Amino acid sequence: MSEKIWNDIEVDFLNKIYNYKGAVGVDDLFHMLKSNYGLKGDLFNKILGTVTQKEYCIIEKIRKLDNTEEEVIFITYKGLEKLSEKRNFSIKKMLKNQVAYELKCEGYKTYSDWLDANRNQLALEAEITRMFARVLADMCIILMNKDNDDEIKETLQAAVARMNERTKRFPELNNSVAYTIVSAIYDKLLNLLGNDRYIYEVEMTVKLIESYMPERHDMAIDFI
Repeated sequence: MSEKIWNDIEVDFLNKIYNYKGAVGVDDLFHMLKSNYGLKGDLFNKILGTVTQKEYCIIEKIRKLDNTEEEVIFITYKGLEKLSEKRNFSIKKMLKNQVAYELKCEGYKTYSDWLDANRNQLALEAEITRMFARVLADMCIILMNKDNDDEIKETLQAAVARMNERTKRFPELNNSVAYTIVSAIYDKLLNLLGNDRYIYEVEMTVKLIESYMPERHDMAIDFI
């Protein structure tokens, strides 16, 4: 294989990692490349060996929030420098998404060290995202049963009970703005049940949550 072709392969490989905000599970990356390009395992492993040897990437086994382990490949500053030979990317976006491994570590020696130091807060943020997603699902259930007050009341009561269970698992939720907002939504809708403006309020709640969810998803770290 010529040096030019191999160079193009390296750059394309780095570009794939960049598109995942600079980090992706090694297995996920392989399956994506295999599915899209028919990449064989031996060539994939050869590329991995080359980009890590050249310090374009770092592979680290991390303990995820669910306590399972996974090998993750990160692009480094050196890898971004290599990638910049073939593509332009926004420095602002790179900093915002902490694309480089060194940025993700935030001064810690490894990403695992950073993850261990921030594990509780990350788990809380993930739970908050799930909480808002469940509100959206509840609103959809209500809209599907808009002529059945008993079904709506049962849905809301189940939601309140579920919120109470969440706070048992994550006591920190009680002090969060997100929990206050969601609790207020359910309380308001329970009190408005039977009101002429009820469905309007539900629809406004859907719009509110839908406008907020992209921000929550942007905060999420997919590979943990």
